Amino acid sequence: RDLEYLNDVLYENAQLNQLSLVTDPETDHTYFGNNVMPLLLAACLPERINLILPVENGPAHSSSSGAVIVNLFMGIWYQDPDLRDAALAEAEKKLGQKITAFEKAYISCFKDIAVKDTDALEADLDELCKAHAKRKDFGMDAFTRGFCIEAHAIYNLLHFAYDGELEGKIRMPEQKNFCLDLALWQKEHGYRHGKVVTSYPEDMDIFNKMLQCELPKDKYAQDVADNLRSMGADLTVKKASFFDKLFRKNK
Repeated sequence: RDLEYLNDVLYENAQLNQLSLVTDPETDHTYFGNNVMPLLLAACLPERINLILPVENGPAHSSSSGAVIVNLFMGIWYQDPDLRDAALAEAEKKLGQKITAFEKAYISCFKDIAVKDTDALEADLDELCKAHAKRKDFGMDAFTRGFCIEAHAIYNLLHFAYDGELEGKIRMPEQKNFCLDLALWQKEHGYRHGKVVTSYPEDMDIFNKMLQCELPKDKYAQDVADNLRSMGADLTVKKASFFDKLFRKNK
């Protein structure tokens, strides 16, 4: 019930996930959009969006639901009518195909925001939470199904997009996996991101450095490595697979 602490945990989770994913050469535009963007929005870190999904990169080119979602999001985020209209056409096509209930609800939520249909969004956000509670894909269990971070990302997007034009235009989802108290707390505190509250033991000090690391605007792998070195991080020790890839390339 400690909402400030929960907000802090969301911040730390977003920071560690963003840094770990941007240094992995196997990730792409769509992967960032689906695995980092919702964390950043839920943690109230909108300034990070332009770092992982720069407008100059253009749309994702794939037939996957993830590509449809990230393209809809970029059309909204950058208020680009051409990108939005192309993404909406892709969304209509994808929604006519056989996809999971979660994919359908998630795509629909971004589609609703893109066309500013708050009535539809209210219903689709509820469906997103319901579908999340039944997900059985990789990484889903009773704990992860109990908190729909994508729903919090969608709800916070109403504040961050379109200069807040849509904020307060819908009721919050009534599903148990949407933390209504957190949403209210973030709003009451000006949608500010959390702070670092975890201190890792000495043999995991690399994570302490990551939580303090200022994210670069480009050249992620090299800049992150240089930033960590400047803080005294030992990059020669294998801490995890993605660190191994990064450090082997930049040491």
